[in-house]
Formats: sequence, C-alpha cells, structure tokens
Amino acid sequence: DYGLKLEDIPSYASIRQSLLSSSIQNTPHEASRSIHLLFTLIMEMTSQSGTPPTRLVEQVKTYIQENYSQPLSLEIIAEHFQVTPKYLSRLFKLHTGETLTTTLALIRIEKAKQLLQGTNLKVSDIGRMVGMDSRATFQRVFKKIEGVTAQEYRNSMENITLPTGRT
Repeated sequence: DYGLKLEDIPSYASIRQSLLSSSIQNTPHEASRSIHLLFTLIMEMTSQSGTPPTRLVEQVKTYIQENYSQPLSLEIIAEHFQVTPKYLSRLFKLHTGETLTTTLALIRIEKAKQLLQGTNLKVSDIGRMVGMDSRATFQRVFKKIEGVTAQEYRNSMENITLPTGRT
C-alpha cells in the first residue's frame, strides 16, 4: 500500500468500466486489451509520487552512469536489481521512451567522446574504457550514434578553433 486509492487515479473509472464490461468469453484481442488496461492502471498507481517502478528506473539510470565501463547488459542489470529482463525492459521504455540498451549505448558514447576530446588514448583503448571490449562493436555503435567514426570525431574536434585563436 503506497497510500493511493484506486479512486484517486484519474483513469481508474474508465479502465474499471472497460474491464467490467468485457465478458468472460473475450476474444483474444479483447483479452489483450483488458490486460493492457490493467497493466496501465497498475503502472499509473505505482508511478505516482515516486513509488517503486519510478524509483527503480532512476536507480537503473544511476547504476548505468556509475558502471558504464563494466560489462553491462539488460540481463546483468535486471539480475542486479532482482527483476526479470522483460519487466525491466518494458518498465524502462515506458518511463524513459528509450530502451535500456539504447540508453547504455548513449551514455557510453558520450563518455567516449569526452575521452576522445580530452586525451590522446587509442580509440580501441577508449572503447574498452567505456565498457565495449570489441573494437568493431565500439566503432559500429559510435558511427551509428554520431554518424562518423571515433577517429573522424576526434579529428573534427582537433580542428575546432579555440577562443585564443589557435586551432
């Protein structure tokens, strides 16, 4: 009990009516719709006032920020938080609009961009530092997100004119 009453949720009445009006002899489509409505109701109930699902998503985002350099995947993160990968995947997408794996890749590439700009480390070393042990995977993901290879990105950052007039 999180202190919420069903009646406090704005869409409760319409969802309740939809669920009650469907007969036991639902078609698969109607049954699926009823399940979706019920899931929506549960998510609305638990996502208000920072209750567990919302907190879980925030904890996962923090965990990724703090551990991006480690081997991470949906399965590893779900196991860490003691939930199923399917549940975590759906919950994360529902609350953020992005998949967990996309978020992980974006964070890793942002960290890689910082290293490409601020160090002379090899591109392959940077890939490993951000949790991507495979050079090919790092290059593919970097290019997909940034539109250029990591080396091209580094080269373009070196050609930016500094405020003092130097390049």
